[in-house]
Amino acid sequence: MIARSADIARRDLRRLFDACALQEILRGVIDDSRSAAITDARVDRCWPRGETGFAFQWSFRIDQSGRYAIAGVPLETVKPAKANKTSPARFTPRGVRGLRTPIPGTGLLAFSPDRDPALPQLAGCLDHDQLAVDLAQFLSPQSAGRNGRPPNCTSRLLSHKPGRRAAIEYHFDLGNGAAVKLAGKTFRNDAGRDLIELHRRMNEQLRARGDCRVRVAEPAGFLEDRNLALFRWGQGAAPSQREPLGPNSIRVAAEGLATLHSLDLDETQTFTSLDECRVLARWLDALRPLRVADLEPADRAFDILRGIAESLKHRPVCTMHGDYYESQVIWDERRITLLDLDTLAHGDPCRDLGNLLAHAHLSCLRAGGSQPAFKLLTSAALSQYQGMNGSVDQHALKFYQAAALLRVGAVHALRTSGRQFTGPMWQAGLSLLSNNARTAGRPGVASQRNSS
Repeated sequence: MIARSADIARRDLRRLFDACALQEILRGVIDDSRSAAITDARVDRCWPRGETGFAFQWSFRIDQSGRYAIAGVPLETVKPAKANKTSPARFTPRGVRGLRTPIPGTGLLAFSPDRDPALPQLAGCLDHDQLAVDLAQFLSPQSAGRNGRPPNCTSRLLSHKPGRRAAIEYHFDLGNGAAVKLAGKTFRNDAGRDLIELHRRMNEQLRARGDCRVRVAEPAGFLEDRNLALFRWGQGAAPSQREPLGPNSIRVAAEGLATLHSLDLDETQTFTSLDECRVLARWLDALRPLRVADLEPADRAFDILRGIAESLKHRPVCTMHGDYYESQVIWDERRITLLDLDTLAHGDPCRDLGNLLAHAHLSCLRAGGSQPAFKLLTSAALSQYQGMNGSVDQHALKFYQAAALLRVGAVHALRTSGRQFTGPMWQAGLSLLSNNARTAGRPGVASQRNSS
């Protein structure tokens, strides 16, 4: 049984996306003396999982305190031996711990990050007290502590994609206001070791360019028993921490992207315009039974995209990030550090650039910005990128920008906070494609897909 299987009524599935109903569901899941105090329940993130399922990341408050997070995945994606090992929740200063239990009537298994059945090592990765000595070996001699005692260490879960991967921040207090940080990534497979090697090769190419200020996070080491890849924390802040997103910040992001696109990493997998359409189709089909958004503009835009995709599948390719936007860099005046290279591929440079512009559009929507504000960001990004890598094919860029607007809109349709941006993003994607079709001499009217 899974979250979208035929024997679960659609109205029951939709309850998982309704804030009030979700709050009651999570109160039953937690089953703790404090569960009655759960408020402000949200779907923070949600992904299509398997053929017909969803994976969730939920959060909630207890007595107006800080937010607690738990996850859920389709039971059929979990080995029965692990799904049957249920345990109750504990509330700790670090978040919910110890939870693993089925959610009746949904086909989902709920769990806290330390009980992810596909990432059994994550519990150990989050235990900084036990890890401190092992982690200290990856610090510089000046930071590693004295008399064999490591400096005080704390940890923070940065991100968790249930059943797939997690990222953790390790913070070492060196005293006198000094500190050093490591970033850890753990996966359900051996991707962490491959990621370390990829970072090393990328930095070799970047250092060989002399005055280039772009880098990727420097590998620090690998903990075998935790399947944990460790990286030294880059200096600076993300453009998303410099809100509102402005021309200078997006120029920095475009500089990092242009540099990445010039690297030679041929062994990565290829991603084409046809793959883009397959990704979009999956998101739109996942949304269809939920009725969380009006799919009409997205369906019309998708029809236009499918008509264009075939003509773009043989365009020149480069090393492509695969999920690039302004928060994928941290920077200061001396250094730009690129983040989250798990999705690196070989593909059209316009896909990354279109994704960056779509997220800039989202940033403008969040800030209540106007169309002139977005045009200013677009101009700044394209000016920086084209100044480094030459002219950009506008037809291909509009295809990938519109595709990103549809995809990011679909992602936010499944989130409690951000759902209000889905319609404007889909409409922006449709308008962009209609204008592009007229410019290219293509018909601007597309047939409408069945949105039932």
